[in-house]
Parts: sequence; structure tokens; C-alpha cells
Amino acid sequence: MKKIYSLLMIMTLALSLVSCSDDQDFPVLPAGKYYVSLGITVNGVTNYYVVNTSDLMGEKITARGQGFEQTGYRDFVQNGNVLYSIGGLGSIDCNGLIMSTTGDMTQKGNFIFSNKLDGFTRVDDNTMMGMELPKDHVKGGNLTFYTVDNNSIEITKTVKTTPVSPMDDKVVDATEASLNWWPTITGMCYSGGKVYVSYYPMHPVTCFTPDEDNARVLVYSYPDFTFEKEMLDDRAGAVGSFNRFDGLITDEKGDIYVQTNTSIANGFYVNGTKPAGFLRIKSGQSEFDKSYQFDFQAASGGFRPAHVLYVANGKALVEYSTIQNPVDADRWTDRDLKVAVVNLYTGEFHDIAEIPVHSGIGARHLPAVVDGKYVYLSVSTGDGNFIYRIDTDNYTAQRGAEVEATFVAGIAVAK
Repeated sequence: MKKIYSLLMIMTLALSLVSCSDDQDFPVLPAGKYYVSLGITVNGVTNYYVVNTSDLMGEKITARGQGFEQTGYRDFVQNGNVLYSIGGLGSIDCNGLIMSTTGDMTQKGNFIFSNKLDGFTRVDDNTMMGMELPKDHVKGGNLTFYTVDNNSIEITKTVKTTPVSPMDDKVVDATEASLNWWPTITGMCYSGGKVYVSYYPMHPVTCFTPDEDNARVLVYSYPDFTFEKEMLDDRAGAVGSFNRFDGLITDEKGDIYVQTNTSIANGFYVNGTKPAGFLRIKSGQSEFDKSYQFDFQAASGGFRPAHVLYVANGKALVEYSTIQNPVDADRWTDRDLKVAVVNLYTGEFHDIAEIPVHSGIGARHLPAVVDGKYVYLSVSTGDGNFIYRIDTDNYTAQRGAEVEATFVAGIAVAK
């Protein structure tokens, strides 16, 4: 792995991160198949370091004297052995980090987008796709779609002719008639030859959300990204949460599970009145499956899902808020979370008792990875950052390695 810390940085981090008694507390990690992105903030500036280890349950995970540096705000999406490092908050670049099971990592490709990506997801083993939304209606009326080759890590196709409409067709009240609501993208996936995008309308200045009580998903053709249809469902609330990217998840059959949240704590102006949980769109279809609804609130005893990761065979990991009725003081906090494993097919809910109440990662992808029946999840509490290994068959968890970082931005496993 590339050495990234200078002596000065090590000394600075020794003061700003978890203190240790001597240098033997900073082990060189044994090379292996797991990769962890550490977000380290010093004097208000955050850098990211991707480190490698063979064991997420053992020694402390640290970037001291080791790691692959990624500057600027980064988010991470995996396809096979490629870990995409995606810029945000002013960074508009993306590159592929090529992982191996022996711990080697190399960087390949470095392409620049026009604006930040609002969606970036897997099509198949060889292809990724991304989407940009203009910042507001003044900045433009068209979306930009990208196709990326997962082998060369290069953009192979760009489509700039797809209109934002009908996502921007919600007009504010008469006192602000010159402004339009603007969409907040919450999910993007490929299924059955089509592209699906979830969103909800939000005021571009006040962040007021005018509709928490309808699920909205758009359908586009692939690979041309031509708008086909907007799907609406009033059985549940708005899809996903602000900048969370997990409003839509797919199973092995290509069926799409549509996650609804509508909580003040996760980006909505008021709490939605419809049941939070999951709807379904069968693979390649342009209608919600009216025979399916998973009321997560009823199954969990009144709680709302905050972050979701699909595991396998209908099972999904859910971080859910323990604040049943968030108030203004809870706005955007993404805190007081617990973890459960649910079965999307049967509606089963299994709380993971060993994981304490903790804070969420906020507006990014969930820092977790599936490896067989296990999910490895980063959990941040007052005691620090720790990796938990969750057994999705027995619904138990075990605390593993402590992570020396301000936060964990992503976890990946080489195949």
C-alpha cells in the first residue's frame, strides 16, 4: 500500500485522534481482502485514506504509516473488485481503486463530471451508470446520464438530452410563484432493461418538502436514457432520504424494493403520515406491485428505516431511528439508530441486540459490506468507531476492530 503520512501528520493525528500509550499501538495491518476508507478531519479539513486488512475483527484499524490517500470529500461505490471513489462538496472527479485479495491497490482512471453526481450505480459486472441533476431550474432543464466501463474505468457514453421534467413540475404557492420545487434524488438502479430513479420535491432555498405522502419513481429506457413514465403510489410516503442513495434496492431476481422514510431526522420538513417501510416494483415493470407492502413501522413497533443495505435471499440490513416522533430539534440529526435484519419477502423483523444505539453516517452511502452471510458495519458511539460483524442467519452481532478515524466512509471486500 502507498505510504501517505508524513511525520508531521502523524504527530498531529496523535493529538487529534484517539490517544495511545506508545507506538506499538499503531500496528501495520496484515494484508488481506478487506478495504476500509477512513475519514480523518484535522483543523476542519478532511482527507480520506483507504487501508487494507485481512481481519476486520482483530487489531485496531489505523492509517498511521499506511493507506491510499484520497483528497477532498469522497463517497464510495463498489462493482466487483473496483471501488469507485466519487467526489462531492466541490469535487467533481471520480476514479477507480482496483482491489486484490492480497491487499494490493492501484488507481485506474480519473474522469471529471460537469457537476456532482446525484446517482452512480451498477448495471452489470462490466458497466456502471451515473446521473447529474442541475443545481436548480436556472442552471438547466436537462439531466446528464453517463455510462462507465467497469474494466477501463472510462466514460463510454454521455446523454444530455433527457429533460428534468416531470421532476420539476411542482410549483410553489402563489406567494412564491416564480420559484419551482426542485427534485432531491434518493435512489437509482437498473432492472430488467430499464433505469429507475426515485426522488421527492424540495424547495431549493428553504428545504421545505411539499409532499411527504406519495412515493415517486421515474422510469427511463436503457441505454438511451429516454424518459418513459413517472410512477406514483399513495400507500406510502416519499422514497428514501436526503442524499442517502438507498431509496431503491434490488434483489437477485431484479425486483426493486422501494424504501420510504419521511422523518424530520432524515431530511423532511415534517414527518410523513403514511406507513414507512417498503413497496415493490417487479423487474422491468412500470407499475408498483399493488399486492405488496411491508409496513416497517408496524413490524418494528413504530420506528422508521434510515439506511438500508440488501444482503441476499430477501434479507436486508436496516439502520432505523429509535425516535418515533422526531421534532424540530431532531432535524437532520440522523442519530439514535439501532440495527435490524428484515426479510423483505416475509415481513420478518429481527432486532440485533448486540449493537448499541449509535449515530448515523449522514448524507452518504452506508459504511457496510456483505461477505457471505455476514455484514460488516461501522458503528460510531461515544466509545469510538468499531466494526461489527452481523450474522444474518442467527441475527446476532459481535464487536470487532476499533477504527482510528473521525468516521468510516466505506467498507469493501475484494472477491
